[in-house]
Amino acid sequence: MKRFKSITVNETTFDEVDRLSKTLLPGAKLSRAQVVANCVKGSHEEITNKKEDDHEETNKRHTEDPQRT
Repeated sequence: MKRFKSITVNETTFDEVDRLSKTLLPGAKLSRAQVVANCVKGSHEEITNKKEDDHEETNKRHTEDPQRT
């Protein structure tokens, strides 16, 4: 795992990361690094799932309408 000591974000983003550190996991306070890692992981999973859903929808349409090319 690569470790970075800092990243630069605007003040609004920094404030949002601080807010999420207290609210993302009820009953626990996450570090800023954990918040960023979870957000990135969640975004990646969302993109991957969207691609899979789109692919399944395309396959479904092709099997329901065989005349379609």
